[in-house]
Amino acid sequence: MPALRGKKAGFDAVELHASHGYLIAQFLSGHANKRTDEFGGSLHNRMRFLRLVLQDIRKKTGSDFPVIVRISGSEMITGGREIQETKAVCQMCEEEGANAIHVSISTYGSLSYCIGSTYLAPGYETSAAEAIKKAVNIPVITVGRYADAEIAESVLRDGSADLVAFGRQSIADPHFPNKVMSRRQDDIIPCISCGQGCIMHLFSDEPISCVVNPNNGTEEEYISQKAERPKHILVAGGGPGGLQAAWIMAARGHKVELVEKEGYLGGAFLPASYPPSKNPLGKMIAYYIRQCRKYGVKITLDTELTADKVKEIRPDAVVIATGSVNLTPPIKGLDQADVLNPCDVLLGKTATGKKVLVAGGGLIGAETADFLAEQGREVTIIEMKPEIAADLDPYGKPMLLKELKNHEVTMLKNAAIQEFLKDGVTYKDVTKEGTELKTLDGFDSVVLALGTRSHNPLEDELKGIVEEIHVIGDAKKAGKVYAATHEAVEVAMSI
Repeated sequence: MPALRGKKAGFDAVELHASHGYLIAQFLSGHANKRTDEFGGSLHNRMRFLRLVLQDIRKKTGSDFPVIVRISGSEMITGGREIQETKAVCQMCEEEGANAIHVSISTYGSLSYCIGSTYLAPGYETSAAEAIKKAVNIPVITVGRYADAEIAESVLRDGSADLVAFGRQSIADPHFPNKVMSRRQDDIIPCISCGQGCIMHLFSDEPISCVVNPNNGTEEEYISQKAERPKHILVAGGGPGGLQAAWIMAARGHKVELVEKEGYLGGAFLPASYPPSKNPLGKMIAYYIRQCRKYGVKITLDTELTADKVKEIRPDAVVIATGSVNLTPPIKGLDQADVLNPCDVLLGKTATGKKVLVAGGGLIGAETADFLAEQGREVTIIEMKPEIAADLDPYGKPMLLKELKNHEVTMLKNAAIQEFLKDGVTYKDVTKEGTELKTLDGFDSVVLALGTRSHNPLEDELKGIVEEIHVIGDAKKAGKVYAATHEAVEVAMSI
């Protein structure tokens, strides 16, 4: 039995996963359990399977081995178990010798609450734990997008729970508790709740990783593996990839200079933190900047790195992390249309009118639309695909779509733009052959969000000038930030 093997292997406790729609949870849930035998029907019968499991564990491991029960306070689904039933279940677990209750919420039928995206506040599940704490006498553990020690501490102080569990934050920084204890908060590697390296890899059977900390668990190698021959390295671009590469190379003993074209650091990831609820993304940029300063990276802003400047500096190596630029497909009228860049809109460099058309309903377009709608703009999204935000993860997407609906954003799907007009576009329905063109006009502003392409003007120019050239992130291939930070670490550790 797994619990007994755990005890023999030296583990301090075992936790039963009785939440989120897995086997034990299916027996407990009136939504899933339609049995008519002794394991179905009343709560007493639905509880029978869990009782038997707890009794068997106690029989085999003894009374001195802690057993924790993980349970959803509410399944957040019609017909599912709600908090009153859960309190009763937890009381029965206590009667069977459970030593603690670990409380979350939801099930796979309410996936967007099972995995906390940035649209959910830190501690969003704690109200369920607080209710169960009043119903039992054993310790209660809470969880739910906790990434700041101060917020977790407040939960313990107000008595909402006895312990706080850290999941993804522990992946981002396994040393999180020790850094908090030693008051090294500035050194904490933050979880930004993106899910790209952890949750999405879980769904695809890839190794668990982290966007912010690609070598999670072995990140001390960044500092301990000093360069055999320190070099003078130039980094072109101060986005996530450039910053990550710069501080790691500096920590390894290289002399590193980072040159950024804009007057700010973060690249496209900085404006990406501006839409509603996306502020956690800024924590990653802030961490990288702190690390660059800590290890002495020389940063120059408002300067574009050119081949002539590289000739003057004469570095040993150049890391090109110049990111991506807005994609401008060959659509009639686009070259003459007065369209706005979504990053410029998010950063406040350009202002829109009252009525805004967002051309492109991928993640960038959808979040820009959410940003504008929250500010009172009348926003319409036009998207060629049959769904909005098709490139967003399956747990964050429902939250974004809910936001757009609440802000009364018009979402036009299956609509292929044929021509850009002065105040709108013409389009056709891609689901119907031979349909007539339709016109969407009367807009004060049009935001172009039809994708991005890599921006790498330096590589060819530097051939023959610098012997060692590395290209990372969007400059190599436009994509997600996961690729940028992982390529940055790979390059930084290889030089």
